[in-house]
Amino acid sequence: LNDAFWNVGLFIHVPAKTVVEKGILVRYQHRSAGSVLPRLLVVVDEQSEATVAEHYESAEDASLLAVTGRELYVARGSTLKGISLQEWGSKTYHVGEDWGRVERDAKIDWVTLLLGGQVSKMMVGCDLHDVNSQAYLSGLFFADGQQHVDQRTLQQHSAPNTYSNLLYKGAVKDQGHSVYQGIIAASPGAIKVDAYQMNRNLVLNDGARADSLPGLEIDADDLKCSHG
Repeated sequence: LNDAFWNVGLFIHVPAKTVVEKGILVRYQHRSAGSVLPRLLVVVDEQSEATVAEHYESAEDASLLAVTGRELYVARGSTLKGISLQEWGSKTYHVGEDWGRVERDAKIDWVTLLLGGQVSKMMVGCDLHDVNSQAYLSGLFFADGQQHVDQRTLQQHSAPNTYSNLLYKGAVKDQGHSVYQGIIAASPGAIKVDAYQMNRNLVLNDGARADSLPGLEIDADDLKCSHG
């Protein structure tokens, strides 16, 4: 849906050998009902550094459907920090898919915060595409009332000698429900991979629920992949 009908588009390009010292902040503020389909494309060229932060808000009484898409490309020897903060109103439904690709000697530090909305369903995937690429994926979420938060992550190791570390933490109360499903995948030939995945949940009262479904899909040997 986002591919076909996106109605807000942003392209952020960081040229080679550039340091964006103060970072870039994108704010979405929606006061009326309807739908929004924002799309973000970030390209960080070789040997550069940047931080890109997004903040989503909607009115508490506005029925809103948000379908978001993000693509992050980190070229050789570069570093990108991406931050997404969702503070939607209680009548917002959010479906999103994020994807990043990290090249040789590059690093991505990716933080996702889900603190609002009626329903949030997010997919975050990252491809460690070349030797010595690194990914740090962090998530924070809170669900109360009748909120439902569903998050899926993919740590895709397509090359040998790559590293990823994921930590998603959250809490649920009232009738809130969270689902976390994560996969570490190592492609054939992806030896010397080091990957870790951790999901920690707090269930604050009877009636709240947190489901955790970690998993491994390993098609190589001589590596270290684990979850908790």
